Amino acid sequence: MKNKRQNLILQIIRENKISTHEQLVAELKARGVSVTQATVSRDMQALGIVKTPSSDGYVYTVRDDKSGGAAVYDTVLSAESAMHTVVIKTRPGMASGVAAIADARFAGDMLGSIAGDDTVFVITRNEQTAKRLADKIKELFKISED
Repeated sequence: MKNKRQNLILQIIRENKISTHEQLVAELKARGVSVTQATVSRDMQALGIVKTPSSDGYVYTVRDDKSGGAAVYDTVLSAESAMHTVVIKTRPGMASGVAAIADARFAGDMLGSIAGDDTVFVITRNEQTAKRLADKIKELFKISED
């Protein structure tokens, strides 16, 4: 449920001009997701959502690697493929946010993901896709190969 909610938050933030937690909670409720402001706040922090200036005042945006990086992008430690699976290691407590980002960005390459506390397992259709996806994740999260 958490990953689905976080994916929906990312989608809402990208598609709408949201400037308050209340607006985001209302958008989630309109889509059938009942959530508290505290939960939304934690999700937003995990996803690297910040307020930025726009022509309509300040709105929430998803900061990505092209806009200077968000805290969540600094939490990925490694991404490795093994057969048709990609294993992403994160700092403790960050796997769910990373999984939500991967789900949103790489949906076409993935069959699904499972997030624990500091590890994300991503299942792909085959070994070649897993290798390609691991490389994409390393690039997105700026992981250097040692």
